Amino acid sequence: MLYSPHAAPSISKLVERLRDDIRTQAGFGPEAPYHPSMALSLRNNYIKECPPPEAQSLVVHADAIAWHYGLLCSDSPHAPYKMDYLPHDAGSTATLESRADHVNSSADEVSFALIHLAKYAPASYEKFCTLVTEILPLETTQGGLLDGSVTGRGLSSAHYLGGIFLAPPHGGTDEENLIQLILNLVHEAGHQLLFLVQSADPLVLDPSTKVYSPVRKVDRPVLRSMHACSASVMMLEACGEIVGSGAWSRAAQKLLAKHSEVQSLGLRISLQGLKEIGLTDLGIKVCRQWVEYAA
Repeated sequence: MLYSPHAAPSISKLVERLRDDIRTQAGFGPEAPYHPSMALSLRNNYIKECPPPEAQSLVVHADAIAWHYGLLCSDSPHAPYKMDYLPHDAGSTATLESRADHVNSSADEVSFALIHLAKYAPASYEKFCTLVTEILPLETTQGGLLDGSVTGRGLSSAHYLGGIFLAPPHGGTDEENLIQLILNLVHEAGHQLLFLVQSADPLVLDPSTKVYSPVRKVDRPVLRSMHACSASVMMLEACGEIVGSGAWSRAAQKLLAKHSEVQSLGLRISLQGLKEIGLTDLGIKVCRQWVEYAA
């Protein structure tokens, strides 16, 4: 089933208030554009100065990539880019892309995807713009075709609010790759949304509790399952908008409908498991807002 975009007023207002609080507490005036460096400096005082990029820009300068990579690979327990679930097994690697031609190619692909997101899913694009301000090029051995589907790769970290790591997919047709990249972008925005909410509320009473993941087919920590739900909702909203525009090919609409079916089913199973988990009041409200997408 496809879904039209639904605003989530309480969460949207919370995100807006949190960003204002971060801006203020980090010592910036209300007129200052929000930038992830504000959240970083507020969280751990690790980064003292980070030149703000253009909104939704892919970092392309070699020195800037090296600077970010140093933080990503730092052994310090306070390093702000530490990934909670960065894989190091099954032949999977993740590092920042430094080859100039690949970086520029990624920048072109991301820009093209964002133009289409803005044109055919304006509500999703607007939400994306409030959550993501910096895109770092990710090099990975796990891009392209995976289990018969076009994937690419995306990562987010609770320690880097506003920044996402992305490797565009290259395993399908141009249209398939474009659709997957758009969905990967909004998927990461879903993580960013929940990370921001988590900065104000733990959402769960016991983070060590596990719940079944229909995607991984294993029990996972409850917060990771909630992140999967948040990402699914963002993808369902984008799929609904794009199909609703009526401007894409029949093959694209069929692919988007398949994505929606998979995400909706996974969301429904995850929410069923979350009913048995102890959540905070805000955690319960967040799950209730997700229910409408799992019908």
